[in-house]
Amino acid sequence: LTGIGYGDVSPTTEPEFGMLLFLMLVGSLIWSSVVGEIVNVLQHSTPDTVQHREAMDAVVQMGEECEMSQDLRNRLEDYLLNLRSTTRKHFAREQVLGRLNSQIGVDLVSELHGGWLKNVWWLQEVAKTKFISHLIVAFEPALYCPSEWVRAVDRLYVVQRGLCLHGQTVLGKDQVWGVDCLLTQGHLRSSKTTVAMSYLHVIYISRNKLEAVMEPFPKEKISIRRKYRVLCLMRGMIYQANKIRAEDRRKERHLLKQSAGGTAAKLTQSPTPSITGREARNEAMQSWLPSSDPLQGRPDGPFDEGMCGALQAVRSAEDRLEKLEGDMDKR
Repeated sequence: LTGIGYGDVSPTTEPEFGMLLFLMLVGSLIWSSVVGEIVNVLQHSTPDTVQHREAMDAVVQMGEECEMSQDLRNRLEDYLLNLRSTTRKHFAREQVLGRLNSQIGVDLVSELHGGWLKNVWWLQEVAKTKFISHLIVAFEPALYCPSEWVRAVDRLYVVQRGLCLHGQTVLGKDQVWGVDCLLTQGHLRSSKTTVAMSYLHVIYISRNKLEAVMEPFPKEKISIRRKYRVLCLMRGMIYQANKIRAEDRRKERHLLKQSAGGTAAKLTQSPTPSITGREARNEAMQSWLPSSDPLQGRPDGPFDEGMCGALQAVRSAEDRLEKLEGDMDKR
């Protein structure tokens, strides 16, 4: 064990015993240093493992000092485990893709990220160029807890793992949102909210960082700028159409309210008893309408055809107003 022999030769004199003890001590120190170095190399083999262990130790120490509940400790440990996975993938992407500038880097990107690149329509023309390798390296990782809201709107997000609810659509792996991050006009962007349904692992890139990546690639920049103009045109047409539709509805409701108000004022000037409300006007209308029985004839007093038509118009207008208000409440 100490490297001083098998034991078939043994000391017999005092100097030999002293030399043997000295060699045993030196051999033990050498072996202990070698074993310690091996353990140190194995323990610090990967940076993310070291960071994860330090973070877990900090959580345990914090839990003991602050007397945190067990549920909160478990949630922190789950978060750190998921964060370790995200950090490890980002570290590998930087170390590998950051050093590959040849065609093999483009092929690697197509193999690893081709699933979501096809969902970004303005990257189709540049998906097979060296620009795409630099773009992937520029993405940043992020982790969201369950029920956490994703509030940034000027970023392109890619789901790596987990589920989220974007508007009324459930998004999973290799699905994206924020494709309109190219737009600088806030009113043309989508205003859908996004909330994580589980631990959500995403990578994202902001518009400013995208422009910085495009600078050394003029051809790819021209292509993406062309897609930006197309997107502005499409979203601008939709925005203007919605604006005109809302204005038409507002005018229609205003006219209906004016019509109903004018008819109600005409009814208050009639010689009938003072009544208000839709039910009272319906009763007045029934009393003014001609009887279906020819023997009974019409009610006392002259029958006003104009007044009957006005009451029918009031009823129709109120029905339309109630329908429009119901539609607005639903929306």
